[in-house]
Amino acid sequence: MSSGQIAGPVGEAHDRHSEPQATIVPMEITDLPLFPLATVLYPDGILNLRIFEARYLDLVRECTREGKPFGVCAVLGSEPHDGAARNSEAAAIGTLARIINFDAQSDGLLGIQAVGGERFRALRTRIAANGLIRADVEI
Repeated sequence: MSSGQIAGPVGEAHDRHSEPQATIVPMEITDLPLFPLATVLYPDGILNLRIFEARYLDLVRECTREGKPFGVCAVLGSEPHDGAARNSEAAAIGTLARIINFDAQSDGLLGIQAVGGERFRALRTRIAANGLIRADVEI
């Protein structure tokens, strides 16, 4: 038996490089709402946000009603305003986020807490009528 082989049943020699390999098939999510930020969210990380723009209130409403995630990615191409993007591009790589808590804050803004999930890569993006960036992404 050579060094590149391992013993199989009844002493048969098998090339260890020809063993079947697990295949990872990317999963695609369509129409994911994105929240571009000047902050990075890592998997399992916690993100606290104060929501005041109508498009992001729509995002929170949609995600909590439907129990689905949103995407957090870096802001590209302009200076962020209060941490959020204003008519700028979103980075192609980001992290899924799930809302785990929300409340009305004393200043009247909506506070949310989200936890980071899987990383994603945006395949296609578009701007919705309300100004929210939406993407088809690959996990």
